[in-house]
Amino acid sequence: AAADRAFDVREPGHVPVVSTELHERRWPPGTCCGLQYVQVFRLADGSVRAIGVGWPGVSTTPYTIDFGP
Repeated sequence: AAADRAFDVREPGHVPVVSTELHERRWPPGTCCGLQYVQVFRLADGSVRAIGVGWPGVSTTPYTIDFGP
């Protein structure tokens, strides 16, 4: 849901999303930020966009990262 909201804010009025894929990305051992996800959006015009999502430390509030385009 965090990635969906961030995408809508980044690209208001975007063409419809046809599908999404959620990819799990693990940071190298010993680095901060732990587990992160990247949500890939495939749009009706054939373009692809991405937004990263993670949780800093023990936070329950996710942050988003613009993976662009």
